[in-house]
Amino acid sequence: GFEPRPKTIYDIDDEDEKIYDLIYRNNKDYCSGFNCTSNWEEKNNQVKLIIATWLTEKKIYSVSAEGDSDFFKDANSLTAKSFKQDDIKIIKEKLSALIEGYQNWITSEKEKIKDLNKPLDEQGKTNLLKCETALKRMQSGLNKLCNDKSILEAFRFANSAIEKQYSWNNKSDFQFSWRPFQLGFFLLNLDSVVDENSEERDYFDLLWFPTGGGKTEAYLFISIFLIFYSRLNKKFKNINGTQIIMRYTLRALTIDQFSRIASTICAAEILRKENSNLFGDKEITLGLWVGQKQTPNWYSEAAKVIKNPTSGAESTPRQLIDCPCCKNQLLYTAQDDEKKINVECVNPNTKDTCEIQKKLRSLPILTVDECLYNNLPTFLLATIDKFAQIIRKDEALRFLGKKDFSSPPSLIIQDELHLITGPLGTLTALYETAIDSICKSDTRKIKIIGSTATIKSASNQVKNLFDRKSFQFPPPGIDYQNSFFSKTDTSSHRKYIAMSSNGRSDKFLLQMVTTSLLQSGMDSEIGKENFINNYGTVVAYFNSLKILSSSEPMMNEQVRDSILNIANRRKEKPRLEKLSPPEELSGRKKSSEIPIIRNRLISKGFGEPGFIDIVLATNMISVGIDIRRLNLMIVNGQPKSMSEYIQATSRVGRDKNSGIIVSLYNHSKIRDGIRPRPSSSEQ
Repeated sequence: GFEPRPKTIYDIDDEDEKIYDLIYRNNKDYCSGFNCTSNWEEKNNQVKLIIATWLTEKKIYSVSAEGDSDFFKDANSLTAKSFKQDDIKIIKEKLSALIEGYQNWITSEKEKIKDLNKPLDEQGKTNLLKCETALKRMQSGLNKLCNDKSILEAFRFANSAIEKQYSWNNKSDFQFSWRPFQLGFFLLNLDSVVDENSEERDYFDLLWFPTGGGKTEAYLFISIFLIFYSRLNKKFKNINGTQIIMRYTLRALTIDQFSRIASTICAAEILRKENSNLFGDKEITLGLWVGQKQTPNWYSEAAKVIKNPTSGAESTPRQLIDCPCCKNQLLYTAQDDEKKINVECVNPNTKDTCEIQKKLRSLPILTVDECLYNNLPTFLLATIDKFAQIIRKDEALRFLGKKDFSSPPSLIIQDELHLITGPLGTLTALYETAIDSICKSDTRKIKIIGSTATIKSASNQVKNLFDRKSFQFPPPGIDYQNSFFSKTDTSSHRKYIAMSSNGRSDKFLLQMVTTSLLQSGMDSEIGKENFINNYGTVVAYFNSLKILSSSEPMMNEQVRDSILNIANRRKEKPRLEKLSPPEELSGRKKSSEIPIIRNRLISKGFGEPGFIDIVLATNMISVGIDIRRLNLMIVNGQPKSMSEYIQATSRVGRDKNSGIIVSLYNHSKIRDGIRPRPSSSEQ
């Protein structure tokens, strides 16, 4: 017989645990394997058979960001084009329908509570109270949108900027559609963003959504809206200084987001120039503030790199490689008289078709510290460790509204909140106290929002870091599969396959699995052009640089030998002719090389010169890398935390194509051989 898992909800006084016990109440495990994988057969809610297996598969279904169509059927009508041009009456009808759908969903969830046992029913009521709080805040935001002309105008122009940016990547009759949770998060935060005295500034609003769901677009839209609104509302103090600060912890993540945000800022600046009678002559700019190993601190250093591009310098101002509009390479020039780095799109072949080339003299981006201090960017993108400069350099205080340059920023965005752990979290909390004190005027607090895909004990973490109450959006309901704004989608999934090294070394297992996945691209069915473009690159994830380094020679040499053996066995043509040496995304790579590798992964198709067959990666790839054609991953050993495992494997299968993850476990390692059961929040 089987002993049931003890009910922790009775004796653990922890809000998170109570929530997880409620929403994951139907997720039951009946066995676990030791140095093998276990499975079971269930019939009529009874387990009839337990099985020990060496190779197991598990489908993790995707989450649809379209929301619950049973309660809101008009998700396709939420287009940026409609919001930029429709009458206020139509805009109100569309957003009201979204809010009413959420209200009806809450009512439906309340009926389900009747079927719950105590104390699960009490937790269900608590969850739905939070949902009702979110509902009221969204309704309040809609009322402000409908009754304030400046807010409505800024809303229209922000939609126009987002639509313009996405049209550059989709040249046909493309219409960017908002996902319900993105507009819900905007309405939720609208009052606290535009009103400096709003009580909701006491809340850290945390956007909790699975990777690839569209969190970036959600807070980027809030940012662009705020920039336009500040130019329309004459009472708004800070339009000359830095208005928005977005912070990350990893340089690769910062660079990846820099290219995405630069595109939107360029679109916003074009709209500002075309409507200077409304928004004035102050340029909308984006600044990148990161370590000196990545970008130069001084103009003179940057000018040397620009004038001598073959110097091989690790630090470079060239952090945006291609034009966001026409995708041709950008030209960087040093203007010694103004101490400015000019960034231009000058390709003669796109002179009449590139909107950026036609309408902007230069791209509004800054990547050199000295240039940033002298010309405060509207939107500052930074790594979190860079803020140590505020106690070393007076110039750095200008971003926070000191040294008589401007008012404090209006919004701080902390993305990937879960990365601020351990010693980094302790130091960050100390700096947050200082930043809060510097930016506070009278009793007014700066608005802070954040996002993550994996977090536990959010309220405690936010309190310790930012001295604010936490509000999670979307709030959980009764079941983890459905929060109205997100719903489990069984049409798309990631397939996890687990293998153990019993009887072989872990390196041999890695070698043979890599070989098999690579050679599979030569199969007559798999090798079809569109398919192999999405499954041609194998991402090999390692827990440390040491393990990656020791595996690199094998991935470069022995794998080639093994391909011949497997190809002969399968009677296929060996995949050797165009097999490129492995590329690497890790801390060993120069900052100037990372954007180039990323660009190759995005643009080069299977068989083309420059296509990358194997990527060796550490946790640098775990967050922010959003490359749709990556769908194959090998995880070499269990990562130290479950959140790291989720983040890393979420880099594949981010489009409609299902991702395949092969986890390789070393039977002699405790963490691999006897894996701890993940908590409910991390499943």
